[in-house]
Amino acid sequence: MLERTTHEQADLHVPLVVTYPTEFAKTQLQLPGNRFANPVAVLAHHVRTYGPLAIYSGLAPMVAGNAAKAAVRFLAYDAIKVRVAALDFVPRPLVPLLAGLGAGAVEAVTVVTPSETLKTRMVAARNAGTPLAVTAAIREVGGVRGMWRGCRAVVARQAANSAVRFGVYGVLRDKTPSDSPVWAFACGMVAGTVTVYATMPLDVVKTKLQAPGAKASGMWAVATQTVKDDGVKGLWRGATPRLARLVFSGAIVFTVYEQVMRGLRVLDPPRDQE
Repeated sequence: MLERTTHEQADLHVPLVVTYPTEFAKTQLQLPGNRFANPVAVLAHHVRTYGPLAIYSGLAPMVAGNAAKAAVRFLAYDAIKVRVAALDFVPRPLVPLLAGLGAGAVEAVTVVTPSETLKTRMVAARNAGTPLAVTAAIREVGGVRGMWRGCRAVVARQAANSAVRFGVYGVLRDKTPSDSPVWAFACGMVAGTVTVYATMPLDVVKTKLQAPGAKASGMWAVATQTVKDDGVKGLWRGATPRLARLVFSGAIVFTVYEQVMRGLRVLDPPRDQE
């Protein structure tokens, strides 16, 4: 089982590495003072000016946090889901949504905030033409404590992300005709799409709070400043590249998750089945 789990974790890294340029472009579009019109312009400029490796700036902390994030997310989700489902007053359709909300908050505090802070700083540094190493990024934010900059915004984003994603996925999965991985993949894609557009303003606010040279502090102040500078549409800046990444990576993660949980149930069946 250990060998299988290792392979599953490696599978989760593949979509992140392949789609990371879209994350780079999304973050660039959300940074204060962004001068690019679209994700294609972002990628073309950085590849032409700094070389193809430039669009992978910030990948290291994302990869490091990805496996931990997936583990924390699904462990927390399953644990919270069992407890919420035991509450008679909670309607069944709300169980995955509430469990996802809690799981998102847990992963934000433990894993996502520091990896997102470092990624944002490393992406921003590319605009000055100087790559920033992880250790240098940690020093720039003021040490380990500074890695939790913008934690409230990350908690809000991750809680909303997981609530919407698990909620939509749970509703759709209950209506699918079989346990086939194909259905898991399809439901994951739909859940990812809904999640992107429902939570995009929180993602924009999070990036601006963690970026160097932020004009305002506090989620509401950043949101109002963004609307003042770019209009309401500014709160959805970077939605297209984020959609390109999360639709497929989310579908793969849900598919892998179901396969892992199925394997665990075979190894450790419920007591009444022994």
